[in-house]
Amino acid sequence: MLRFGGWFGRLLYRLEWALNQRLLILPSHALCSRCRWAFHRSELTDGLCPGCDAWYAHKRHLEEEERRIQEETDAAWAEEKRRRREEDERAWREVQNRPGWL
Repeated sequence: MLRFGGWFGRLLYRLEWALNQRLLILPSHALCSRCRWAFHRSELTDGLCPGCDAWYAHKRHLEEEERRIQEETDAAWAEEKRRRREEDERAWREVQNRPGWL
C-alpha cells in the first residue's frame, strides 16, 4: 500500500487493517458461510465461496458413492440370503421325500 502521511494515511492504514482483519466488509462483498472469508457477492454460490462450494460438492459426491456401494452390498447380501434359504428349503424337502424318513 502506498504510504500517506498525516491523518489521511492513518485512516487508510486503519481501513486496510480492518479489511484484513475482516472487521469491515465492503458492501459489494459478503462472508462465506463456511470459511468466513470475504468474497464478492457474485462469487458466492448459496453463501459459499468457490473453494467451499467445491469442497461440499466433493463431500456430497463421496457420500453418494458410499451410499451407492452400501446399497449394492445390501442387495448382494439379500440375494445371498434368499439363495441360501432356497437351498435350505430344497435340501429339507429332499430329506423329507426320502423313503424311510421318520
